[in-house]
Amino acid sequence: MLAATLRDPEAAIFVCERTDALLGFCTVRIDRAPPIQVESRRAEITDLMVLASERRRGVGRALVERALGWVKERSVERCEIRVANRNPEGQRFWRSVGFDDWMDVLHRRL
Repeated sequence: MLAATLRDPEAAIFVCERTDALLGFCTVRIDRAPPIQVESRRAEITDLMVLASERRRGVGRALVERALGWVKERSVERCEIRVANRNPEGQRFWRSVGFDDWMDVLHRRL
């Protein structure tokens, strides 16, 4: 999956590292909708991971800002993320970088 993401011109992976460790990474991709929809392209940050020891030090924020910059360079006007409603720390983080409610996603286990 990593190799496919790296080959995809509509996806990017950003990393934050020190010489001795990977501190975090962020994966973003652009999705296309059928042309009958008003919004034919949108971006989604599919993954954001920061080592627990590096949280609250700006690593996640820097990764997200870089990913959003990449999205803007491609003239995409909206980016979304998915964060569990039972993850209050994640909810707070995403709201602190400017994300807000857009759609409720309901699910049912089968």
